Amino acid sequence: MQKLASRFKTLAVTARVIWAKSGEGAGHSLLAHLLDVAAVVETVLERESLSTLRWAAEQFGLPPKNAARWIAAIAGLHDFGKAIPGFQAKWAEGMQADQSHGLDFNARACDVTDHSCATAALLKDALKGVADLELDWRRHVVQAISAHHGYHFSSSEVRKAKPIYEAPGWSEARRIILETYWAVLSPDGSPSLDALTTPAVNWLAGLTSVADWIASNPEWFPLGERHDELREYYAHARQLAVQALEHIGWSSVHSLLNVPTVTDELLGRIVGRPGSLPARPLQQVGDHLLQNARGPALLLVEAPMGEGKTGNPTEK
Repeated sequence: MQKLASRFKTLAVTARVIWAKSGEGAGHSLLAHLLDVAAVVETVLERESLSTLRWAAEQFGLPPKNAARWIAAIAGLHDFGKAIPGFQAKWAEGMQADQSHGLDFNARACDVTDHSCATAALLKDALKGVADLELDWRRHVVQAISAHHGYHFSSSEVRKAKPIYEAPGWSEARRIILETYWAVLSPDGSPSLDALTTPAVNWLAGLTSVADWIASNPEWFPLGERHDELREYYAHARQLAVQALEHIGWSSVHSLLNVPTVTDELLGRIVGRPGSLPARPLQQVGDHLLQNARGPALLLVEAPMGEGKTGNPTEK
C-alpha cells in the first residue's frame, strides 16, 4: 500500500479533483467537505453536556473520551457517495476536471446519480478497510449518515445504487479519499457494540444533517483548500466551526440552576417576576408526577383555559 498523503498537493490527483461543492474555480473537493462536516460534528458535541456525551458513548459502544471524535469521523463520511460518475457529471466544469485526470464517465455508470443512496451502497464495505467494525454497527451508522437528507433508503434502493460498468479509477479514488480522511481523524479505540438502536441511528442522522447544513455555507466555510497540510486544514475547520456556531447562537451547555429549586421559584423565573409565584393546583400535580419519573418523560395535560398549562398569568 502506498504511503498516505499528508497534504492536498501530494494527494493522488484523482482523489484530489473529485468535488463535493460546485463553485468558481475548482469548487470544493470531496475530501475537504468531509473534513468540514466532521469538524462541525466534533465541535457541536464538545458543547454538549457530559450526560449527552455519556449517552452517545453508551449508544455507540465507545469510550466517553473518544466518542466525539469517533462520531465526527463517521458523520463526516455522509457524502462518500459523491465520488461516483453520475454525481460528478452534474457539474460540467467539475466533470471536465475529472476527465482531464483520467476518470472515465461510462454512460451506464452515470445512471446512478443519488449520492446519498450511493453512500449507503458503497461505504459499508469500504469501512472494513480502515477500521475493525462489526457488520451491523457499520450497517447502522451508514444507514444513519446516508439519511442526512431526511430519508432512510430501503435495501432494494441500496442494491441499485452501486454504479455498474464503472472504470477502476473510481473505486481507487474512493479508497484513497477514505483512507486519507480516516488517517486525519484517527479516532482511538474501537466500538464495543455489535449494532445500534433505532434511536441512536436517527440521532446520528439528525446530527449529520445539521452539521452538513452548517459546513455547506460558504460564508462560514469558504470553498477551496484553505490549508495544504491536512491536519492543519482540519484544525482550521474546527476554528471555523466555532465561529459558525457562535454566529448561529449555538452556545455551550450551561446549568440554569446551581441548586435544586422549588416550583414556585421556577415559575417566578419563567414569567420574569422577582421571588416566587405560587403554583396552581394543576401545576403542583404535574410537578409531583414528574418527580416520580425516571428518564425522559412525556406528560399530556388536558385542562380548561387558565388552569396553568403554560404558566401563571401576570396580575395587573
